[in-house]
Amino acid sequence: MKFDKEIVASKYKFSREFHVDYDLYKRKSGAKIHIPKVRLTDVEKCSGYCFGSLLSQLDGAKYNRLAYKPVFETKNKRNVLNKTDIKRWYKIAIENKLLPDYVSPSHFDKTFVLDLENISPSLLFVYLCTIRNVEEEPDFVRSVVHLVDQRGMAMFAAIVLVTKLTFNKSLHHYMSFGKYYGTELNINRVRMELKFMISLKRYLKEPRKDDKRKPSSQTRFNAYQTIEGISKIEFKVGAKDVFNEHILAAINSNTDAAANKHIELFKKETGCGK
Repeated sequence: MKFDKEIVASKYKFSREFHVDYDLYKRKSGAKIHIPKVRLTDVEKCSGYCFGSLLSQLDGAKYNRLAYKPVFETKNKRNVLNKTDIKRWYKIAIENKLLPDYVSPSHFDKTFVLDLENISPSLLFVYLCTIRNVEEEPDFVRSVVHLVDQRGMAMFAAIVLVTKLTFNKSLHHYMSFGKYYGTELNINRVRMELKFMISLKRYLKEPRKDDKRKPSSQTRFNAYQTIEGISKIEFKVGAKDVFNEHILAAINSNTDAAANKHIELFKKETGCGK
C-alpha cells in the first residue's frame, strides 16, 4: 500500500503571524448553545496572539460561552484548502469528539459557540485547536481529510501521522510534537508511536476521566500533558500498519493489556518487531 506523498505534504507557506478575536459572554445555565441572532451587549471582546489569556478571563465564572470565528479566507490558504475540505474537517471532528456534538453545520460559515460550563481546560484546548486548524494548519486539515475520506484511515491514526508530517506550531496543538522546521518527511516511511493514537482515542472517549479540573488562571492550558501519558504502550507503526485489524483493535482498546494482546497478534501475523 502506497500513499501519495505530494498530497500528504506541506504546501502552505507557514507564517508566524497569529491572531485571534473571540467573544466571552454569559447565558442562563443549561440554555441551548446557538449563535446569537441579535447583537450582544453583555460581551467581553478579546483579541490576541492566541488563547493564552483565556483561562484568566474565565476566573470567577463570569462567562459560560465563547464565540470564535476562524479566519481562513486568504489566497494562499484557498490554494491549499477548499470549502469542501473545511466542512468535511469539522464534520469528522464532531464524529470523533474533537468538537462537541452541539456544534451544527450552520457554524461552519459563521461563528463557533462553545459551552464553557463543566468543561476541562484540556478539552477546551482540543476544541479551540480543532476549530483553528483551518486557519493555522491547512495542510494538516487537508491531509487528514484525504486519508480519512479517500484512503479510509482511522481518524486518530491520521491525526498522529499527519501531525508529524505537516504540523508547524505544536504549541497550538493537543499533541506535543510536529514536523521539524525545514524538513519534508515521506508518509510512506514515517513511523509513529502507537500510544499517541491510543491515548487520543481514549481521552476523547472519556475526557473527564483524565482531567477533572475547571478552567482557571491556576491551571495549565494545554492538552498534551493530559493526553499523551494515558497509554504506556511502546510500539511504532507506519501508515500502512494502521489498516491492520490488530492495530485498529489496539487503537480502540480500553486498556494497555488489551492493546498489547492485539500488538502481539500483529507481530505474529506480520513478523514485525518494534
